[in-house]
Amino acid sequence: MLPANLPQDQILNSALQGFTDNLAIYSPQLLLWGFRLLSAVTFVGFGYAVLQAVLQKDWFGTFMSMTWAGVRIGLIYVFMANMTTWGPAFPTMGQTIGNEVAALSPNVSTPSGFVDLGLTIINMLRKARTLGSWFDIPDDLAFAIVVGVILITWFAAACIFLWALIELKWYVALGPATICFASFDHTWTTLENWLLTLLQSGIKFLACLLIIGISQLFANGWIAELSGLGTGVNTDSLMYAVLQLVEAGIVFYAMWTLPKKAAGIIQSRGASGDLGGEGGEAPGGGVGFGFVLQCGG
Repeated sequence: MLPANLPQDQILNSALQGFTDNLAIYSPQLLLWGFRLLSAVTFVGFGYAVLQAVLQKDWFGTFMSMTWAGVRIGLIYVFMANMTTWGPAFPTMGQTIGNEVAALSPNVSTPSGFVDLGLTIINMLRKARTLGSWFDIPDDLAFAIVVGVILITWFAAACIFLWALIELKWYVALGPATICFASFDHTWTTLENWLLTLLQSGIKFLACLLIIGISQLFANGWIAELSGLGTGVNTDSLMYAVLQLVEAGIVFYAMWTLPKKAAGIIQSRGASGDLGGEGGEAPGGGVGFGFVLQCGG
């Protein structure tokens, strides 16, 4: 006889909570060091500009370059001062849209809740075989192996979702220590790249939620089908288990590929967005915050 039902998963939610709590401890120090680095970069940048002016005897060009540098530094300072509010904007957008469109319950929209969808199916298969089958070592062994692979497949799909959540928090937390270097002409696109990364992560998270919503609809149908069969699953329990494995594999493959393809649609125009060029002339591209949508993954 097969053992009792598998308990609901708490591992992934606990891991996410632990990562989030510990990252929150480091965030104030990262912000403090971001401001310190910004001060150092600003000092070095202005010193370099003055040195270039002395060597090239181009005081007007230096004045214009320093003016644009001041604008860049001001923008970076504003972003860093509002990091806790502006940083999560794109991730929050993805979460809000995903939850509204997919109509996810709070329990399912977590990594452990996603695993629990698969556990519900697995437990129904195990219960049906326990109640309605004779003791058969080869069949029980094959059935147990297939059920184990189903569990691993659902767990792996949930780990991908967990990683998408961790990415969101990671990029926001490292923002102050990253964009503080964007005050130089040649590193100005650092700010654009950081914003672009947050946008891609938000779209990836949105895609994950939509896949979870679709998986929830499918899983409800599979659960209803297994519930209707009851012990009738034992007419060919291995076949039903393999069928659920194939369906779990589809869910995993969708979670593995589609969010990355969705995020890949968002692309930058490239490093054409320097604010203030050599000699103080702003390039025709203006501030490099533009994004273009490109077809393909």
